[in-house]
Amino acid sequence: MTEHMPLLALNSTPSWGESFAPLGHEPTDPGFILAQWKAILTTALLALALLQALEQAVWRGKVRVRLDKKVVITLHRLGGIIALEIAQIVLGLCLYAAFCLGYILGTERLIAHAILGGIATAGLLLKVLISNAFPYLLRWQAVLGTLTFLAVLGVFLTGALPHFLGLDY
Repeated sequence: MTEHMPLLALNSTPSWGESFAPLGHEPTDPGFILAQWKAILTTALLALALLQALEQAVWRGKVRVRLDKKVVITLHRLGGIIALEIAQIVLGLCLYAAFCLGYILGTERLIAHAILGGIATAGLLLKVLISNAFPYLLRWQAVLGTLTFLAVLGVFLTGALPHFLGLDY
């Protein structure tokens, strides 16, 4: 009866970091920690993109909420600035992983992830540029916002989700 006791002991269970680590990778590895941050920030970017889509629907009258349109526009602009900053941080982390840590684009998923990340970042930058420098092109903002949202969703599906599922290595 006592030989089965260690299986039930609490100290025999893996710690939080070990339970989510993919096989063969230590949670203290700089590449693994970097991948965790990229996944968390990409998830935050997706949540912010969903909020941006909801704000756009409220502003266009597709969703009825008792908020002044000026408040919605201000929140949408602030959310866009935050999304752009998060995207730039994630882009910096990805470039650091590629050029400094030696991670290469070896699979189709990683190539798609890199392309979608470039499209998402370019879309966010283009939206800021149109909003501030080319107001006569504002009619294209909804189309560009939709494409940017789809790119962010693709980045999440090809980067953060596989990381959370332990499939990224």
